[in-house]
Amino acid sequence: LSQRPPTESMTYGYGRYSLLGALLSAVVIIAGSAVAIPFSIARFLEPRDIHTEGMMAIAFAGALFNAGAAWFLSHGHSHNERFVSLHLLEDVLGWIAVFAGAIAIHLWGVLWLDPLLSVLISVFLISRAVPALFPLFRVFVQSSPQQGDYADIRNLLASELGVQSVHHLHVWSLNGEDKIVTAHLILDTKAGKSASNIREKLKTKLFRMGVSHATIETDTELTDSAVCSLPPQ
Repeated sequence: LSQRPPTESMTYGYGRYSLLGALLSAVVIIAGSAVAIPFSIARFLEPRDIHTEGMMAIAFAGALFNAGAAWFLSHGHSHNERFVSLHLLEDVLGWIAVFAGAIAIHLWGVLWLDPLLSVLISVFLISRAVPALFPLFRVFVQSSPQQGDYADIRNLLASELGVQSVHHLHVWSLNGEDKIVTAHLILDTKAGKSASNIREKLKTKLFRMGVSHATIETDTELTDSAVCSLPPQ
């Protein structure tokens, strides 16, 4: 869905569907792990017989398939691909732990090892999934993609010959990868450079900085509408 082109109703395209997929993945991981913990604790207090042969077979298959899927997604760059790839790698480690636990239970009958592994794996998944939510949140609230992006882009625009001042500068991202910039520039009429030439030159420079879409408005004087909504310097 995220690869679909823009439409009249979705003028920016479907890029945030990828973020939505990552968010749903995070919720499933956190909720599933949280639910597993109390069940595991209950089984720790009252151990039950375990079919270790089936446990080893499922763990081996799980590690194999998750490793293949993680390798396939490791070439992606979106938040969703990175999130799912991370989850799959963690699953591989979890399945390896389950396989080792099944061998220990089969050889020595340590039934408490199964629920202990479940608790440890659940805690590990939650500890990795929760911090990964913060980059998603920053994109959804239209924060600048990286801490230095706003200042770097402002400096780039302000340093261009013919630009007197920069206003209405906004930097955000639809999917956490492609940056979008809008800006209002006041031009110095004494510089002898045309507005169209300045805009095209700046758009080229912004593109080299990873900005996929730039909208630049130019004036020769600061209007009342621009004064009303100046961002902090």
